[in-house]
Amino acid sequence: VGVGIIGAYLTLLVTVTFYIRRWIGQKAFRAIHLFSLVAYIAVTLHSFFAGTDSTLGSAKLIYVGSALVGAFLTAHYFVTKRLKKAAPSPASLPARLSASVCRGGDRRGVRIGVHLMQGRPVKVT
Repeated sequence: VGVGIIGAYLTLLVTVTFYIRRWIGQKAFRAIHLFSLVAYIAVTLHSFFAGTDSTLGSAKLIYVGSALVGAFLTAHYFVTKRLKKAAPSPASLPARLSASVCRGGDRRGVRIGVHLMQGRPVKVT
């Protein structure tokens, strides 16, 4: 029962920070919102083991299904976050393109690529 109460308080904390985000800043907002994962796990455990409907098979199916979806989405979030960190920054692309020109690459294609990346109109000649 205590885990459910902790989960409820964490959910309340996360909810309140949504409304005060501009005063606490984006970094603190994101850090506090990581507690939503802890709150979700706590509330799910409470529901599964101490909830009033925990004896019903349909309720257990809902709890397990919800937990599996939550686990999948959490794993997807952290994997994509790691992949975004590993990806090269778009700012380094012009330097790589100009390096390929120096090695004798297709100058016209590189020029078009740089123009497209910078949002400039391309004049094909």
